[in-house]
Amino acid sequence: EKLQDIIEKHPSIRNDLGLIIDDESDEASVNHKTRVEKDILRAEKILYKAICQCVTDLRDILPRANFLIVTATPFVHYLSDNVLFRPHSVVLLKPHNQYFGGKQLFFSNDSKNVAIRENFVSEDEFSKISEFSGQQNDLYREFPKIAEALMAFYIGGIIRHIQLNEKYLKHFSMLIHIDTHRAEHNKQEALITNLIASFLEGIKKDDLELMSLINAVYANLKASQSVELQFPSLIDVMKRLPGALEEQSKIKILNSDNKIGAELYKGAIKNSVPFSIFIGALAVERGIT
Repeated sequence: EKLQDIIEKHPSIRNDLGLIIDDESDEASVNHKTRVEKDILRAEKILYKAICQCVTDLRDILPRANFLIVTATPFVHYLSDNVLFRPHSVVLLKPHNQYFGGKQLFFSNDSKNVAIRENFVSEDEFSKISEFSGQQNDLYREFPKIAEALMAFYIGGIIRHIQLNEKYLKHFSMLIHIDTHRAEHNKQEALITNLIASFLEGIKKDDLELMSLINAVYANLKASQSVELQFPSLIDVMKRLPGALEEQSKIKILNSDNKIGAELYKGAIKNSVPFSIFIGALAVERGIT
């Protein structure tokens, strides 16, 4: 809308050659579900969904601009009944040698790819998230993979804090994007809050299962180190872990219509603590990333 305002204030731009690039165009711009409104003269006007409408309006006011669609699924546009987004031609780009996609993830026998493929949250664990209703003990037993990911976030951040040895702690973010339904985000927030509390309680009790999880996460991170930096001992990491969990964390739910989500789209969101955990749907997927 800001770009449209600029063009309308400087109409000579409309006569210039231009290029409009629609990246990840299979995501929102083809979502052209329409509604019909009537103006004061009772004339009908077709209105598209927000992103589709913005792209369409921009193309209307820049008639000499070419429209470039970037997507991994061009057939979406060919099958669309919105002719404005059907491409005249397709150019296939070969992936670079560091590309990681479906072939590598699902069919490769490389040990690293197999490890990634087998390290997933089970359907049973996912279903338990939706059923989560409140405080429970030993949650890291009920949610092993989510607990592992959360612990890796904290231990990894603490390791970097020790390695950097800076006066002000570097801030890190964890993104949780596992459900598009907003009602589920509150359950996820409650789960993560209670998991953190469960970690703290387990550390106080020196719980063997939690210590085993911490040791495994620490060993995986140590094995992943690829630069010549001194790797802190597990004892030094454990000294900082309770403080990181209890005093240096904040969980934020991001939706496009809440205050934090609005700040995100303005580019104004900031990590106010060393460990920020963002929960959401498209605001996380297309916003932060």
